[in-house]
Amino acid sequence: MLEVVGLGTTSGGGAGGGHDGGGVPLSDVSFRIASGEVLGVAGIDGHGQGHLGEAIAGQRRCTVGSIRLDGRRIEQLRVRERRRLGVRYVTDDRLYEGIVGSLGVAVNLMLKQIGERPFWRWGRMDRAAVRRRAQAQIEEYGIRTPSPDTRAGTLSGGNIQKLLLAGSSRTIPASSSSTSPRTASISSRWGACADPARLR
Repeated sequence: MLEVVGLGTTSGGGAGGGHDGGGVPLSDVSFRIASGEVLGVAGIDGHGQGHLGEAIAGQRRCTVGSIRLDGRRIEQLRVRERRRLGVRYVTDDRLYEGIVGSLGVAVNLMLKQIGERPFWRWGRMDRAAVRRRAQAQIEEYGIRTPSPDTRAGTLSGGNIQKLLLAGSSRTIPASSSSTSPRTASISSRWGACADPARLR
């Protein structure tokens, strides 16, 4: 269950480098999404959709209100801590915020796991592990690419979107202490979903 109550933000830049430095800030936004539900947020670009996704993911500071995931308040947690709980953010700015076009598909799929095992060891990327994981994600999400090493910027828009969804999915198995393998996925274009498999 993802629950947002009375959420508000400022119109300044996001805490984690949010791409929408201006736009309309959020004011008293509330909703609840149960497992398996999808919430769509419609409106003109720049009228809060990006702010909402960034605020839930931790990339933008909330000035008021609360965000709860399965009953736990998360609005004070950092981006990485929210990711560990299963919160993901998928940007609608595919080319400038979503990928590094000059890098290969495999590396782009791991951008949000930089420095984390099993893909990095002692500060160095384990290329074999990254490639194995990338190949599995390419097949699972139907990403059409000549190879995992193909530059991400050469893919079609639809395949870049698939790459972003795959890169935002749970890529490291949950530990035994995890009580919920679900992911709360937030897209500033599509809305929020308690089960991102519904977006594929």
